[in-house]
Amino acid sequence: MTEQPTDQSQIKPVPDLTGAEWIQTTDDGTPGVEIAFVEDVVVMRDGKEPAGPVLVFTHAEWDAFVEGAKDGEFDEPWNWDEDWEDEPEEEAGEDTGPRNT
Repeated sequence: MTEQPTDQSQIKPVPDLTGAEWIQTTDDGTPGVEIAFVEDVVVMRDGKEPAGPVLVFTHAEWDAFVEGAKDGEFDEPWNWDEDWEDEPEEEAGEDTGPRNT
């Protein structure tokens, strides 16, 4: 289980979300991550649990997150094409005989 931050200065107060205009991050209308720009922060929540907890970001933190996403900083750490380059390619129907495993 993830430990909660012990430095209280890192915990941001949640603004009044009564008039928040939530933006869905999916085009098909299915519940996903939702964001809203409220007062001087950006808040994020799980659209499947709108009454659940929210994450609160400053605009600088949000901008850094968006730039990191654009730069691929949060992409999966592997490249499937490179992982399979070490495997010899076999011709369709080619019998390579028994393999020792």
